[in-house]
Amino acid sequence: MSSKDGLTSDQRHWIEVQKSAANLWREEQDPESAVRELSDFLSSDPSSDLLSEGLAFRATIYQEMQRFEEANTDFLRALEHAPDEGHVRSELQESLALVSEHLGDEAGAREWFKKALESAIEDLRTPGLGGLIGRFLKSRVARPLSRSERSLAEAGILRFWKALGIDGDPDLDDLEASVEQLITVERHLPENKDSENSSEALQHSEAQELDLVLRKIAAALDLAAQLASKSFTQDDSDHLGSEIGRIRGEIYHRVHKGLWETFPALVLNRPADISEQGEGGTVADLLASVARDLGAAAQVFDSKRSELEQLRDMVNSLCASRGFL
Repeated sequence: MSSKDGLTSDQRHWIEVQKSAANLWREEQDPESAVRELSDFLSSDPSSDLLSEGLAFRATIYQEMQRFEEANTDFLRALEHAPDEGHVRSELQESLALVSEHLGDEAGAREWFKKALESAIEDLRTPGLGGLIGRFLKSRVARPLSRSERSLAEAGILRFWKALGIDGDPDLDDLEASVEQLITVERHLPENKDSENSSEALQHSEAQELDLVLRKIAAALDLAAQLASKSFTQDDSDHLGSEIGRIRGEIYHRVHKGLWETFPALVLNRPADISEQGEGGTVADLLASVARDLGAAAQVFDSKRSELEQLRDMVNSLCASRGFL
């Protein structure tokens, strides 16, 4: 039965479990206890959609703990129980691709990136689609793209290009340059984007303002990961890229997905007042701008304040560990 806020008792219980697990994981630095909290919830026979969310959350913690086999198992089960929505499936498939890379399964990673892109093209609510296309291309850098792979990348670029309302046509002879332009444009989406070419997720409403903010932040993280690959040694860039990717994944699992699925009755009474992304050309500049924007969003979107502040602290912690602060 739903309460006045539109949530069932199971959904409300899941929200409390998420808060408790996040606090154990981030504030108390006790991921093992967070895993136990989530495992208790998962053993309570939740509905299929909440089971999927719980498995994805636990998988994310396993991923940070470098328990990649367990993360892989949980992400696979989360995908099995996930709703048939492209943006949900795409995020889980991309997570499986990243875990496969850590497990040394390059062929598996390539296949999961392909599936993630296919799902994302079906549903433009997937945040950071430009970055996903870039990671799909990077997973195939060791060999030429097949005709079907190139067609898939071109289809993603063309569809996202149109959704963002970018003038002209992308240069499909230079896929990497087109992807970089998509990421740049997405970083600077206006708060109230309203074009007949926009997808449903890019049209503004009170509940969608936070979605636009998160899309810009995800795109900034994508660009930071790209810069890392050019600015650091292979080992350092891989590690930093993995950390950036983990934060980006948490934006989806703990905030973005919750906006669309867990809080359908969300009402925001104030317009977003988010600072512009920094224009600096370094990884440190981009991460600093992401931390600022997450902090600003926490002051605006009260219902998501705790999650946004935790994400801001994650970015600041990463910056401090890398000597960026």
